[in-house]
Amino acid sequence: MSVKYSHDRIPELKGRQIFFDANIIIYLFWPTGKEVYETIYATVFKKLMDNGNNIMIDLTVMSEVFNRSFTTEYEKYKEKHKNYKLEKKAYRDSQAGQDTIEEIYSLFKNTILTRFEFVGKLFTKDDLAKLMIIDQMDFSDKVILEICKENNFILLTNDIDFRSADIDILTANNKLVIA
Repeated sequence: MSVKYSHDRIPELKGRQIFFDANIIIYLFWPTGKEVYETIYATVFKKLMDNGNNIMIDLTVMSEVFNRSFTTEYEKYKEKHKNYKLEKKAYRDSQAGQDTIEEIYSLFKNTILTRFEFVGKLFTKDDLAKLMIIDQMDFSDKVILEICKENNFILLTNDIDFRSADIDILTANNKLVIA
């Protein structure tokens, strides 16, 4: 049976490996404007480090962080430059887009890869076929779920889509804790 841990129960998790979802990485390292969650998860991050927990990430999460961060900056750029008509690909190729990519890669190299352990899973065709069912979870979340199940990781997430997942979850989202 899975357990949904509220963020105030971190001391109970000593010795457990914690897998960080993309939304948590973004709250921690890429300003979202959601200051309440940014503050809470900064405290959670510090407590996990003080608690000696191993913190994990994989390529799926890094890809999501990259795509969301890049899209956020693209949308900010469009808002700031009201006449900006270029599509995201053209933004990517512009100096502003290249600067954004450089910032994201710097975050990965200097912060993420220096603090997190990198894990992964080799998926077979059968594994992938099991992920390709239509339900409440998107494909990336299903990949994360399988990695957490296989490794007995606790997932640190704020994503309500994991409410019925059969894994242990650590969260500050009350909708997940009472699920």
